[in-house]
Amino acid sequence: MTRWSGGAGLRDFSRVVFLGGASAMALMAMPEGAAAQATEAAADNTSNAIVVTAQRRQELSRDVPITVTSASAGQLEAANVQSLVSLPKLAPGVRIDQQGSYTQPTIRGIGTTLVQTGVGSSVGTYVDGFYLPNALALDFDFVNVTGIQVLKGPQGTLFGRNTTGGAILVSTADPGTETGGSVEASYARFNARKIKGYVTAGITPDIAFSIEGQYSAGDGFQHANLYDGSLATGGGYAPGVSIRHPGAYEKWSVRAGVKAWLSDSATLMLRYMHEDRDDPRGVLDGTYAKDGQIYSAGDALPGTVFALGRRDFVANARTSFRLRADTVQLTGEFDLGSADLKSYSQYREEQIAQFLEGDYSSASVLALSLPERDKIMSQELVLNSKPGGRLQYSGGIFLFRQKVAAKVDLAAPFAALYGLAPDANTFFDYSATGAKISTYAAFADLTYEVFDRFFVTGGLRLSRDEVKDPYYQTYPGVAGLFTYQSNRKDDKLTPRIVLRYKPTQETSIYASFTKGYKSAIPDYRSTSGSEYLEPEEVTAWEAGFKYGTGHFSAELAGFYYDYKNLQNGYYRVGETILSNAAKSRIKGLEASMRYDFGNGFEVSAAGTYLDAKYRNFPSAGYFAPVIYRDTDGDGVNDFEGFNTSSTVAADGNRVQHAPKFSGNVSARYASELAGGRLVTSASLFHTSKIYFDAANQFSQGTYDILSARVEWTDPSDHWTVAAFGDNLFDETYYTQIQVGTAAAGVIYGEPATYGISLRYRFGAN
Repeated sequence: MTRWSGGAGLRDFSRVVFLGGASAMALMAMPEGAAAQATEAAADNTSNAIVVTAQRRQELSRDVPITVTSASAGQLEAANVQSLVSLPKLAPGVRIDQQGSYTQPTIRGIGTTLVQTGVGSSVGTYVDGFYLPNALALDFDFVNVTGIQVLKGPQGTLFGRNTTGGAILVSTADPGTETGGSVEASYARFNARKIKGYVTAGITPDIAFSIEGQYSAGDGFQHANLYDGSLATGGGYAPGVSIRHPGAYEKWSVRAGVKAWLSDSATLMLRYMHEDRDDPRGVLDGTYAKDGQIYSAGDALPGTVFALGRRDFVANARTSFRLRADTVQLTGEFDLGSADLKSYSQYREEQIAQFLEGDYSSASVLALSLPERDKIMSQELVLNSKPGGRLQYSGGIFLFRQKVAAKVDLAAPFAALYGLAPDANTFFDYSATGAKISTYAAFADLTYEVFDRFFVTGGLRLSRDEVKDPYYQTYPGVAGLFTYQSNRKDDKLTPRIVLRYKPTQETSIYASFTKGYKSAIPDYRSTSGSEYLEPEEVTAWEAGFKYGTGHFSAELAGFYYDYKNLQNGYYRVGETILSNAAKSRIKGLEASMRYDFGNGFEVSAAGTYLDAKYRNFPSAGYFAPVIYRDTDGDGVNDFEGFNTSSTVAADGNRVQHAPKFSGNVSARYASELAGGRLVTSASLFHTSKIYFDAANQFSQGTYDILSARVEWTDPSDHWTVAAFGDNLFDETYYTQIQVGTAAAGVIYGEPATYGISLRYRFGAN
């Protein structure tokens, strides 16, 4: 197995930082060009207008020819959006599902269903400009977040690989020289406790530091593990969870940063972050049942117990998820006179351990251990024009490397099939995979005002993706013996062309053509008939209208996607069966509006209509139930597993994770009370039916999520007390249906929750 050396990783990172810094300093040493032609836009009621960075530079949202959903810190708080997974409540057309602990964002029907070593999302996630590729690390809690932008549609020119669906940009606060900070504690249903804090201060007039952290713990909403260790069919694994509170979790993170103003035109910021998550909630599956039939292989064994209610759970195997991650980041910002340069250097290590039940019952049928380790390095330089002038541009280079190694270990009875591990408590090495993944890219995106208020944008990105030394364990149960597959290189050009016209200062009309792609991935064991799945490609046409002032904004967009070579997969014992779905087409409409009445009352609404169907998918994975006569005397025929070798034509089926309609309505009202400030807010999210698989076997119907918050801030503006609630209709719904050879399991959305919080702010915060 590949050895991992922290020292080597730090040496590699030092090289990345040196190269990034040297490049930046070299550019700083170049003679300055003519004075920037920057001029501020006319004061046209835009003091409260939304500013975004969708084109890698700050612009008013109404002037950006991309559909962007932007949420401020206050809007996130009002909708009780505390992590990435709950973001869809504010972003219609977006779903963020979880396959076990793998977080899978989908935007307008484009996302990934694959759960495999080194497979990134089809939606790029960036935090403060840094790319996070690992689907196991995306469900992070928000700390000191200042805002989030969701860019919809392929972003292949500006953001590159694996942004076929779009990009999610998370921004947090920088350190400041004025002392300030906050501390907040909350308590909610299911014994959910959280405390988070942030402080920043100046060390010298030109150097500031910040430190922030959060700790959260709770019981989860499951009542208890229904398996008590005494059932005849429960012999086998030592229970890895307590009888009570199987969903108990504990998470904490800390981030420290130092920012230095080297001169009036140069700053450097160094940050270090450590995350530690012990959170099994994403892998606590209930047992899937429909029309009286239980879909677990334990059904054939007398006395087996199942988890058939939303708050039930049953397992006789360890069920847990643990992630530890360390990240070092260096950000440089340089004013070159005629342009601005940013440098992003990152090194990140992740260690992940998962233990899963595979039969979702008290029977000893299947349990898995899924350890994984990643090392990630990236370096990006982005050069932006100054605002004003007829020509605006962004360009840069991007370097990315990822080294990943993962295993699948199985417990009895599969060990017995190979004559291994007679002790049922022992997991044995079923498979192992790994690879080295690299991307090198250069991009440029230019917008020119051809004549007054008519703009033409042209962009192009050239990317090279490489996969080196992909390997898999040659024989189940024989650790350390690997088969290496061939290396692969792909060169991709992703263009962007936009025409935009501004009839007035407040309005904008645009039409765009863009392309995006998702890189090729190794098909370990060649389950698709090839060593690699081909890259996904999406070609998108979009036309839109935007209007915005300080008090009112509205957007309308229509889009059509030609989506080819979809990377698809389904799970069976110990491996994922992969394929390239030939084609799908996605078309739809999206609309949004926001109105500030000016008296403390603000409303917003947004909705997305999707017509997303597979056009040519001849062999989608199909899980054919294997049903036998009743042998355990319960009066129902016994389910003994799924036949996972079956396929069906999915032509005409709806694309998975693509609801026909989703939308939200939000309202916020602020007024004075007892000398302080009272803010009441509510948000309602709606989604229509979705499918969890290409064969459209497993689905979730329409549901609505209502969130609300009431907070009061005292006259000193230091103390804020709040009451909040989520899923106040107490909707019962699935967030995922996971299907394998032995069973189908369901993950439920959290029931109604409510709680209180207390926050203290001080200084310049």
